Amino acid sequence: MRITNQMMTNGLLQHAQKTMNDVNITQEQIASGKRFQTPSENPTDASSSLQLKSALTVSQGYQESAALIQDWMSETDFCLSQLVDIATDAQKLVQGGINDTMDDKSRATMATELTEMINQAIDLGNTRFQGNYIFSGVRLDSPSFELTETGTLNYLGISKDMKRGIGQSSEVTMNINGDQAIAPLIQAMIKARDNLQANNTTDLPDSLDELESAMDTLVVKQTANGARMRQVETGISNMEDSDINLQAILNQKENTDLLEAAAVLKSQETAYQIVLEVGNRAISALNLFDYMQ
Repeated sequence: MRITNQMMTNGLLQHAQKTMNDVNITQEQIASGKRFQTPSENPTDASSSLQLKSALTVSQGYQESAALIQDWMSETDFCLSQLVDIATDAQKLVQGGINDTMDDKSRATMATELTEMINQAIDLGNTRFQGNYIFSGVRLDSPSFELTETGTLNYLGISKDMKRGIGQSSEVTMNINGDQAIAPLIQAMIKARDNLQANNTTDLPDSLDELESAMDTLVVKQTANGARMRQVETGISNMEDSDINLQAILNQKENTDLLEAAAVLKSQETAYQIVLEVGNRAISALNLFDYMQ
């Protein structure tokens, strides 16, 4: 096939246009800081970027949930600490009531003090976090405890563990059930209070043992809650570290390496100038050839 002057001219123009387009693309990458503006410009990296962004979004959701769980557990730990203090004070009070030198009026005064402690313990047992009762098991909208007119303690919750995800492959039990952790203490204090009120020194040692047992239970539950808090903290830290790595990969996929882009741009601009010069010379030569003919 005979290559005409027009074909050679068109070829030079197309090459020059392509080189100029490359220059424009690189300039846009530098100006925007992004390697591509639309997925069609780089389908492979665009697809990877979407997957990375999706993973980051999922991770963020888990972290927000884990942060709420962490706050819930912190509130639980605070309440259990207060209850341990109440249990300690109650034991001291009952220990004093066992003393043979104590008279019935003094024990009645102690009973009044225990009543106040019982009310404090019930208030702590009915603690709410963001409107939910934290010791009511899965019955979040109901107070955990109530005292009947006869002085009997009722647990109004539904005792069940609430498990929540703190990552795609990790979960934690976020709650402490009040009937297991708190009710034994309140019931022991009620019994001790009644014994003090009745000046029943015979049964007070048993009440003291029950208070000690209830306190041990509280400490065990608080320790378990603390271990779960550390698990959540570790989970959040791991997700944050993973996000940093994912974000770094995403930046490599999407963001322009300005130093590299500047070098490429300089090379492209040089290439464009060469194309223009070669094109001008070729067109001039063709024109001279036509003139000589």
